[in-house]
Amino acid sequence: MKATTPEVLVVDDDRTTLALLEGLLKKAGYLCMTAESGERALKALESHPRRFSAVLLDRCLPGVDGLEVLRCIKADPALMALPVILITGSTAPGEVVEGLNAGAFYYLSKPLDSLALMAVVRTAISDHSRYQELQDCLQASGRTFTLLESGTFRFRTLEESFSLIQLLAAACPDPDSAVLGLSELAINAIEHGNLEIGYELKGRLMATSALRAEVNRRLQDPVLGARRVTLQVQRVANLIRATFIDEGKGFDWRTYAQPAPERLLDNHGRGIFMAHASGFFRLEYLGKGNTVMVEILVPEDES
Repeated sequence: MKATTPEVLVVDDDRTTLALLEGLLKKAGYLCMTAESGERALKALESHPRRFSAVLLDRCLPGVDGLEVLRCIKADPALMALPVILITGSTAPGEVVEGLNAGAFYYLSKPLDSLALMAVVRTAISDHSRYQELQDCLQASGRTFTLLESGTFRFRTLEESFSLIQLLAAACPDPDSAVLGLSELAINAIEHGNLEIGYELKGRLMATSALRAEVNRRLQDPVLGARRVTLQVQRVANLIRATFIDEGKGFDWRTYAQPAPERLLDNHGRGIFMAHASGFFRLEYLGKGNTVMVEILVPEDES
């Protein structure tokens, strides 16, 4: 069983940086394991794929560099959901985008800001814990949605959405990838759509670990808290179509489909980008941006 206290793997060939990061993590109450090379990091991950809750990874490593370690993690089904935070001395947009396209959770630049670092680590560990719970539930949920031809569901809270997401993901050919992308869309629909927590505000709330409290406060609001997200599910030929409709004002989704240069090092804002990278056959925002439809291919013998 996974330890109650989250553990972070820190990978850097500079011992001073390792000691600094290890000290910050332990001060925050986390367990920490260090590795001075990409090879040692991969060996630790392969030996204990469920041990770690996040990886802090220096991009520039001798031998197997950080980007190659990241690609190996994302190519391994047992590790692909593990959030990897790349650390680099370069903030060149091309390099940052390359890392994000390879599956990096976030990018941090040197010299490190301890407050920004810990805010990102907290977010990564929280997200991983949520994804892990969803993935664990997939094993117990069976293939319930394989019996469904169409259905309409409504949810208000994150907890309600995750109950639906785990059932829907279980009907998909790759449940682990599906649960990651679908949960990001549900979170966006609740937090950004119905509860109207904007981009800048979410960043400030995450930096002070106040996001969950603000979400709960807005859920008690007589107007915002009364809103629901509608999830429509259809099985059409050899695909599953899921449509999320929130009751918010909508937004220009194109702004967030790819990380913009001015937001590359922000502590959030990757949800839509991560959803696009989840292997959906199709992902399309409709209307004013408060409706998003995804399609997931199902092999003929499963449809």
